[in-house]
Amino acid sequence: MLKRRTPSIVGFVERLGKLNDAAERGRELVAALLDGRFDAWQSAARLYATHGDAAVRKWRGILEKDIEAMGEEATKLAAVLKRFPDPGKVESGSA
Repeated sequence: MLKRRTPSIVGFVERLGKLNDAAERGRELVAALLDGRFDAWQSAARLYATHGDAAVRKWRGILEKDIEAMGEEATKLAAVLKRFPDPGKVESGSA
């Protein structure tokens, strides 16, 4: 629906005059809708909204350090869990 309505809106804004750059931005939007760039921008915006913090941390080089620290913590926790008896053996009384 947006693809159908946007050219009309751009035409209306162009008739209003050059009060600002709205007409040019409208033409850019129409072009982006027609060639598929708008869909890519929308997808990128959604991904950034969801994972923006991780993207910033990756850019700053912090994410890898955090992942390594989590891996080390997981290894330590796995070692602790190995010391506990198997729950199936405890329930059956064979431990």
